Amino acid sequence: MIHTLQFYCYTTLEEIRDLEKYYSLSIHEVLLKVEACYEGIKMNLKQLNFSKEYICYLFVDAIKLLGKADINQSDYPALENRLNDLKKSLLFNLDKELVLLRIDYRLDVVIKDENIRHYLFNLFAKNKEYFKHLKRCEGKKKSIHSVGEKYQTSLYYNSKSIVAVVYDKPKEREFKHQPLQNHEKNVLRFELRLHNNHLKHLKRNHHIEKTLKNYMNEDMYKKYMTNYILQIFYPGDFYTIRKARTIIQASSLKDYDKKDLNNFLIQVSKYGMEPLIKQRHTTSPYGLSRYKLKKILNQLEALNINPVLIPVNAQIPSHIPNPLKILHSPHK
Repeated sequence: MIHTLQFYCYTTLEEIRDLEKYYSLSIHEVLLKVEACYEGIKMNLKQLNFSKEYICYLFVDAIKLLGKADINQSDYPALENRLNDLKKSLLFNLDKELVLLRIDYRLDVVIKDENIRHYLFNLFAKNKEYFKHLKRCEGKKKSIHSVGEKYQTSLYYNSKSIVAVVYDKPKEREFKHQPLQNHEKNVLRFELRLHNNHLKHLKRNHHIEKTLKNYMNEDMYKKYMTNYILQIFYPGDFYTIRKARTIIQASSLKDYDKKDLNNFLIQVSKYGMEPLIKQRHTTSPYGLSRYKLKKILNQLEALNINPVLIPVNAQIPSHIPNPLKILHSPHK
């Protein structure tokens, strides 16, 4: 459900002096000592404009802090207790507010077949360049010895307030020469990072306070992962054009709808999804009204067909299940 968190809280020069006196260490040494007691915690202190007030920035790897990967809403009390323990170590009052600056929602999908995982990543990379205010930014291709070729390990959709990411976790670890954790084996990871600008927007316009409790919530998680990750990469399984046509022809759709779907998939296979996003007027580059375009995408979704097709000459099965289909059902 979640991975990385970032908070801040205010502190004073007096509180810092008390910490230094209590530990008989400089504040820098105090932070290092406390960090060593909490795996997954990093802290940074910043003075506010030469005043006697400071901001303490807190970076949290929730997986490391809780010692478990399968984190959901029911783990909130345990995470809150660990953060309260941290406050005690810093001699903070328990009611000192930790203001949320960022939260990373995540979905880890285990795909044991490395070739399928690699090809799924390539299919996702063929998707549209823009989604809402997010712009696609492909990670640099890197040389990985075991692959023997340039391998792209990550794909981003960036904005100043929200970032969507999909990456092959084992390949990312391999490229960085980092050990692969047990919960990362065979994982294709999807992340949605909500940054401070977006959290401030929700507080200002929707009165959602920037607290962990408000965002470590199953409904909030499902809403964001569905409205961003699922909509960026589209629902529906991946098929070759031949397999997709077979499904369309066997459906109960009217003949003219079947013809529209087949023509649409042919155009997408030739030109990609990007022209769908660049439309600025009433019609798309395929000569479809926005209404009809939406209708076609809805029909494909109902038939469980992703508009991004598997190339006919690909040395993989003609059908690959979409790992995002879990977002259609209640998340566990």
